[in-house]
Amino acid sequence: MPKNSTTTPTHTEWHPRNKDIKSYFHFDAKLSEGSLKKLALDNDAVAKHAFMPLIRFKEKWLKFRKNGAKKIKSRPIRYACRKDAIIYAYHRYNISIHYEKYLKEKGIENIPIAYRKISKENGGNKSNIEFAKDAFDFIRATGDCDVTIVDISSFFESLDHNLLKVAWQKIIGRKLNAAETAVFKSITKYSVVDIKPLFDRLELFERAGTTTKDKRKRKIDLLKDQHFKRVTERGEFKNKVCGGDPKLPSLIQKHNLNFGIPQGTPISDILANIYLIDFDVKLARWIRNKNGFATRYSDDIIIIIPKSENLSFDSAFDYLVKLINNYGSELEIKPSKTAIGRFINTKSGQIYTHIKGDSCQNGIEYLGFQFNGEYVSLKNSTLSNAWRKLKKRAHGWAKKYVKRNRNRGDLWLSTNANLQDKCTETLRTMTLKQSKDAETSDWTFISYVRRAEKSFSDYNTKFPSQTRKYKKEAYRIYEEALTEAIGRHGKDKYLEQGGKL
Repeated sequence: MPKNSTTTPTHTEWHPRNKDIKSYFHFDAKLSEGSLKKLALDNDAVAKHAFMPLIRFKEKWLKFRKNGAKKIKSRPIRYACRKDAIIYAYHRYNISIHYEKYLKEKGIENIPIAYRKISKENGGNKSNIEFAKDAFDFIRATGDCDVTIVDISSFFESLDHNLLKVAWQKIIGRKLNAAETAVFKSITKYSVVDIKPLFDRLELFERAGTTTKDKRKRKIDLLKDQHFKRVTERGEFKNKVCGGDPKLPSLIQKHNLNFGIPQGTPISDILANIYLIDFDVKLARWIRNKNGFATRYSDDIIIIIPKSENLSFDSAFDYLVKLINNYGSELEIKPSKTAIGRFINTKSGQIYTHIKGDSCQNGIEYLGFQFNGEYVSLKNSTLSNAWRKLKKRAHGWAKKYVKRNRNRGDLWLSTNANLQDKCTETLRTMTLKQSKDAETSDWTFISYVRRAEKSFSDYNTKFPSQTRKYKKEAYRIYEEALTEAIGRHGKDKYLEQGGKL
């Protein structure tokens, strides 16, 4: 074991998971699993390690409002190079061991539920489906109750660095060692390079093929063909990225604020969880005194309190706002992102009434599901997210299909596309890998709904009708994508623009 290491023998049993071995484009070369593991476990090496800039891109999506208006939303995602990622992955594992022990000691295992493996009674781990059902079960069993749902704005970007360090040290029961201090500094005083300016500077989208077969290929395509995942050599990185060439300004942007950590690294989620450890302890104590229910899924919090003459409907909201003020000046619960609803038992069943907030108008919405006392359904945004992914897949396929076969003519393209089979194949294979829930990320939308049907078997649901709607809309999306691709890239348009077949 390395000199001055504080790693316990148990932790040397750690082995990188498949997802810890990164294969995307970045600044460093690919290394063997053994070399990566050796680096991660060597505290002396990590303490001296030079962390690389993160590569940043913005994940964008189109959000549809009920009034038909469209709004483009985005969030910054930053990802680490291979060596940095494996170091983060190991320290995440190390923190998680202490974190789970701390949660158990405090009796709050069921408060923070995101990014953790929580077992189901019948085997396997819970996903957002079971977490949502736990909340709805409590509502149904309680009868008359008030439900408050809040969202912490820009959670990862608002974490106070000093408080994060205090939380980390509280979880592990000691001061950070040299390796942990290096990791902490790298994740709080990080630097980024935006992906588009980087790829433009390196001319990765320029044609680079030298043979007849490869003449249309770009530099990035040739790198992919060679399974070469390093976008720059050392000299090129220094001159073209870091500003070593006086004619080229540096692309590196430093994060100099005293708050905020990057979302997207292997360690970010566990740090965000431990940051609110005292918050979770106090919330658990408060909710027990009210005989209520509370969980926190990262920045999404739900509180359910039995209706009482001694408590106003917004008592939970008032408590959360007051409590969150103790955890940094940047953390905020916005009233505009808060929803409060009330359930009342009647002779005809449980009835939901919306009290406050823009969301949850027709039922409480939590972790992708909606419950109004009568039935459970998927949130509209859950369907929209699935359609958005499908639309991207459909347009990508249509463009390739048309370009590959356009010499056959536009009519042939329309009549021989076999959209039904292509649509069925996509529905069968397209996963929810963008989901932040690790338990559901490898499922398809159809398998996700089937598992939801099984979990909510004792509820009335709208899942069957929503699945039919999804399949019908999927076919329409493929039709639309094909029509658009023919209009832009078909034979007639190609010849019109002076192309030669």
